[in-house]
Amino acid sequence: MKSLLRSSWLALPILLLGCAGYKLGNIPSGDMKNVKNIWVPMVKNETFTPYLQPMITNAIIHEFGNDGTYQTDRAGSSEATLTVVVTKFDRTSVNTNPDNTTQTTQFRGTLTAKATLTNNLTGKVIFKDVEFQGSTDYYVPNFDLGGDNVEAERQAMPLASQKLAQSIVRQVAEGW
Repeated sequence: MKSLLRSSWLALPILLLGCAGYKLGNIPSGDMKNVKNIWVPMVKNETFTPYLQPMITNAIIHEFGNDGTYQTDRAGSSEATLTVVVTKFDRTSVNTNPDNTTQTTQFRGTLTAKATLTNNLTGKVIFKDVEFQGSTDYYVPNFDLGGDNVEAERQAMPLASQKLAQSIVRQVAEGW
C-alpha cells in the first residue's frame, strides 16, 4: 500500500509537467495572433443560383458566433477580412426510382466557394483563393407525380450553405 501511494506521488509531478504548456480553446496561428475581429463582406455569387449571397454570408457570420474564436465586425474596425466567392453549384444524382431508373429521386447539391483571408493589421494575406465545399442530399417528393425539383433544391440550400460556412470558419479558426 505504501509503495502504491509513494509511486502515485512520484507520478503526479510528471503528469503536471506534461500538461504545463496546454491551453484550452483554439490557438490562432502566428499570422492571426492579435486578431480578434473579422469582417465578412457580402459573399459574391458567380453561379446562376439565386439568393446565395445573403444566405451564405449569414451562415458564415453565424458559424463565427458558434465557434467563438473570432467576433465579426464592421469594415472599418475589423482586424481581418474574409472574402468569399461562390464559384459553382453542382447537382448530382444519388438515388433513382426503383421502378424507373431514368428518374432521380435523391440529389446531392454541392456548393463550391473560394475564400481569401487577409490580416488588416499587417496587410498579410493568410490564405488566398482556397477552395471549400458544402453539400447536402435532398429528395424530390412524388417525382413520378410531377414533384418539384426546384423547390426541393431551394429548401436544401440553407443546409449546404451551413456546411460550407462550417468548413470555411474551421479553416480560419484552426489555421490548419
